[in-house]
Amino acid sequence: DTEIFTCADQSKSFAETELNTQYRAAKARIEKNMLDHDAKTMTNALIHAQKAWLVYRDEQCKIEAGSSALENTNPYLVFINQCIARIDLVRAKELEKMCQ
Repeated sequence: DTEIFTCADQSKSFAETELNTQYRAAKARIEKNMLDHDAKTMTNALIHAQKAWLVYRDEQCKIEAGSSALENTNPYLVFINQCIARIDLVRAKELEKMCQ
């Protein structure tokens, strides 16, 4: 089952890269398209929202994984990675549409 673990880990890594790319792009769009004062306010709002969203994602994935496998087992880690990948890609799409 090493293949399953590796696949889930790679999916998570891909999704996290996409999430980070879209987050940086959204932040850059805010800074480019807004007036200085509004850009600072909106950038701070984005940073705060993203931090809160990361807490939500991590806790949601713990719930999902914990309902399917024992904590700290390989199946649990696979479920965590799959969940993070899925939720990250949804958030990346949201960020991609932000401030366009």
